Amino acid sequence: MEALIVALIWFGVGGFVGMLAGVEDWWSIPGALLSGTISFIIALFFLLRDEKDDLTPQTLHGQVARVSTPISSTKAGEVVFWRKGTAHVLPALCLESSAFEMNDQVVIVNGNRELVYVESLAKLLKEVGAEKWMTS
Repeated sequence: MEALIVALIWFGVGGFVGMLAGVEDWWSIPGALLSGTISFIIALFFLLRDEKDDLTPQTLHGQVARVSTPISSTKAGEVVFWRKGTAHVLPALCLESSAFEMNDQVVIVNGNRELVYVESLAKLLKEVGAEKWMTS
C-alpha cells in the first residue's frame, strides 16, 4: 500500500514538472507514468528487502524457546522461537543429560544457526530465585 501511495505521488509530481516545463500534454503523461513506475519499484525494493536477522551466538544466547520436537540426552530435537515477527526453528541438543518433551520451555545457552544447546527455563529461573515468572 505504501509503495502505491509513493507511486501516485510521484506520478503527480512527474505530471506537474512536465506541465511547468512547458512540455506538451501528451509527453507529460508518459513522463508521469515513468516517474510513478520507477518510484513504485524503488519503494517496493526498500519495503520488501529482507532484513538480515543474524542468528549469531551472541544474539541467540538467552533466547527463550519452546521445544517442537522432543529432545533426549542422545538425540537432537528442535526448538522454535519468534524474533522480529518471524518464527525460527533450529535443531537443538540438551546441555546436560536431561530430556525435554514437546512444548517445554527452554533457554538457548550456546550455539549458532546450525545447532543450539538448550537448558530448562524452569531450572534457570529457580537458580536465580525467580520462580514466580515460570509459565507452563
